[in-house]
Amino acid sequence: MDRRRGELARQQADAAANTDAFLEELMVRRRGQRVYLFAPFGQMIALAQECQKRGLRAEFAKDSYILGGGRSGSKGGVFPDGWLQLCKSVFPQPYNEIFGMTESTGVARRCPGGHFHLPPWIVLFLLDPETSQPIARSGTQTGRLALFDLLPTTFWGGFITGDRITINWDGGCSCGRTGPYIHPDIERYGSLQDDDKITCAKSPDAYERAVDVALGSIG
Repeated sequence: MDRRRGELARQQADAAANTDAFLEELMVRRRGQRVYLFAPFGQMIALAQECQKRGLRAEFAKDSYILGGGRSGSKGGVFPDGWLQLCKSVFPQPYNEIFGMTESTGVARRCPGGHFHLPPWIVLFLLDPETSQPIARSGTQTGRLALFDLLPTTFWGGFITGDRITINWDGGCSCGRTGPYIHPDIERYGSLQDDDKITCAKSPDAYERAVDVALGSIG
């Protein structure tokens, strides 16, 4: 078990040590090339900070595509002031965003109207954060997001999230899509209150807990 833990620890250490090689590949060797870059904004911020230290700026082809997700507060962490301006100073391509979670089988890409539309096989609900009672599915409402994913056949598709979101149930998004849509001001209840019982799988200590579980099942 100690050997396996050591291997995992070395992998994490190597990831940090390989930053220079990764930046050389991405920012130098890919100059003028078409690049598809996908990174949660938290990782993009760290990448932009490293590029800023080295005086690097993306010079990708104009038809490159950058996809991000997980804005400040949406995973329980707060980004530094000016984070978006920092990212755009290093990666100046137009951005697109996604909203989703590993527990569901579909994600939503932010539409031209600035909203998120989850696929139709994911049924949306809003719950009162204090009582967990369902909120009326009409008008524009804010509450805790709950989902029921109709696609899974080997596990239960319903779950309650830690996300505070606003849904327009009446539809009418300017992008032309029909059905309810999610406003982009998504936050974690854990960022708004200290005693939220639902946390995100990507919280800071999640990796360490995952290692303990994995090693416990192997050893």
